[in-house]
Amino acid sequence: PAPNAIPSVAETKIDGGTKAAATFAAEPRSTAPLRILVTRRTQRDRIVGVQHILADLGYLPAQDFDGTLGKASVVAIKAFQKANGMPETGAFTDAFVNKVYEVSGKGKPPVGQLWVRQDFGRVFEAPVTFRYPERPLGTHIFTAMKFAPGDTTTKWVALSLQGDDPMAVLDRLEIPNDVRQKISERLTPGSSLIIGDTAINTAGLPKGADFLVWANDTPAKITAASADSGAVDQPAKKKKYRSAKRLNNYNYSYSYPRSYRQRSYHGYPNWPW
Repeated sequence: PAPNAIPSVAETKIDGGTKAAATFAAEPRSTAPLRILVTRRTQRDRIVGVQHILADLGYLPAQDFDGTLGKASVVAIKAFQKANGMPETGAFTDAFVNKVYEVSGKGKPPVGQLWVRQDFGRVFEAPVTFRYPERPLGTHIFTAMKFAPGDTTTKWVALSLQGDDPMAVLDRLEIPNDVRQKISERLTPGSSLIIGDTAINTAGLPKGADFLVWANDTPAKITAASADSGAVDQPAKKKKYRSAKRLNNYNYSYSYPRSYRQRSYHGYPNWPW
C-alpha cells in the first residue's frame, strides 16, 4: 500500500498484538499448530452461552455446560423470567435470550463463535460478532507459514473455497482484544484459521477429533496476491472430483467446491489477530 494510506481493519489486525507474539518464548507452550475456527453460532452454542450467563447471575451452579436444556435449566429460565416480568414459560426463545444479555450488560447476543484447538484437544472458545451478519461469510482457510521466534513477519496463505475476498471477510470479524491476545501468545508456524458459515458438531468435539466445515459447491477462481502487490487473476481451474479431501494434511475435513481462490500475504506472526 501507499506510504500514507490509511490502514484497513484487516491491516490493523495484522499490526495489533505484535508485542504479545514477541513474548511468546517467555512462557513455555506447546509448539503444535493451533487450529482456529470462526463460524456462526448454532442453537447449542446459544444455549451454552445463556447457561453461563445464568450461572454468573446466580440462577444456575457454574459448570461445564453442554447445551442441554434439562430440568435445572428450565427452572433457572422460569426464575429469570419471573424476576424480569416475563411470562414464566421456561421456553428458550429469542425474547428470553435478548433479555438475558440485556440484564447481564453484555449487549446483543453474539452471532458467531471462535474455537481454538491444539494437539486435537480443546484450548478455549469465545463468542464473536460479524459486521453485516446477514451476509454469508463464505469458506476461507488461512495458514501461517514457517517463522522463527522473534521474527516480525511471516507468510500466510489464504485459500478461499467459497465467498468474497478473504481480507474483506477478516475486516468483518469483531474479535475481543483479550481473545486476540490469547491467540497471539500461542501462535506457532503451521497454525490455521478457518472462517465458515457452517460447521458440524463443533461444541461436542472429543479429544482426538478436529473441525468439520461444510462448503457449498460454487464456482470460483484462483487468484495469486501478496501484501505489497495487487491481485493477479488467473484462469479458473477445474477439478474432476467432488469428494471430500484433506488439504496439505492439516487434519481438517472439508467438502470442497470444484475450484477455489488462493492468495498469499506477508504479515506479522500474529496475523490476522
